[in-house]
Amino acid sequence: WVRAAESFLQTPDAHLDFGYGVLLKAEAWAAGDGSLHQALSYVMSDQIQQELPCIFISGQGNSLE
Repeated sequence: WVRAAESFLQTPDAHLDFGYGVLLKAEAWAAGDGSLHQALSYVMSDQIQQELPCIFISGQGNSLE
């Protein structure tokens, strides 16, 4: 799980969705002192982990249907 979070934080923005992924990554790197440890702590925090299921469910909808 930590490796997945670290991989996410090191993924180029062009490979992330711009609706949430890029914003979450930017918030994580801006948290604390800007270190990988602080960014990981942010992404793995209870607040963010509680947001993720809602984001994933919302992302499943398709307005083109």
